[in-house]
Amino acid sequence: WDAEQAASHVMSGDVDGEPSSVMSTRTLVHIDGPRKPQSMASSISSMTPDQFQEYLTKKNVDINKFGVGQAKTLEEFYDEVVNLKKSYLVDGGDRLQRRMSLVRVKLVATDASGCENSLRMTMDVLRDGRTRKRDVDLAVVIGDGQTWEKAVQEYFAGMFQVSEDLQAQAFQWENNWYKEDKDVNSASVPGILTTYMTYEVRIRVRPDRAN
Repeated sequence: WDAEQAASHVMSGDVDGEPSSVMSTRTLVHIDGPRKPQSMASSISSMTPDQFQEYLTKKNVDINKFGVGQAKTLEEFYDEVVNLKKSYLVDGGDRLQRRMSLVRVKLVATDASGCENSLRMTMDVLRDGRTRKRDVDLAVVIGDGQTWEKAVQEYFAGMFQVSEDLQAQAFQWENNWYKEDKDVNSASVPGILTTYMTYEVRIRVRPDRAN
């Protein structure tokens, strides 16, 4: 993470690593302590898949664009919003708006030669077998009721089998930043502009724990 990224006010891609065709407004502040998690409550939280599809159609969302190209399937989007509560929808009257809270993690380690390396995601495999090329830092979605710190800890424990105790020993948390990117046209959710509430975190692997 560097000062050039902090000064940027235009997104070159959305959170999923796809290009964005809409300019976004970015707010960036340094955070010295934990922020309260965003509420993921939604008026559609009890909808069935059929009701969810009907609701999107009434809000002028073209559901035929889901499952095409880099877009999530409608089933995946339903699971994200209703079952997993990883994002929520706001009824803006003439259009729906999507809100998502996440953490961008830059995990860095210095090798024996003194070079700094970082862990990045290069590919995403969707549920239906489609793949998406990516070149982004790790992305951790903040679930309903989670703090961003807890979301990161559970991500490393589940994805990489690094227990929270081992994380406490091996990871050194360096910089924390919070930003909002508004009205982003996500290729993964067509027809609904997204606001990303993002924590950017830099974590260093302690040299004595690099192995």
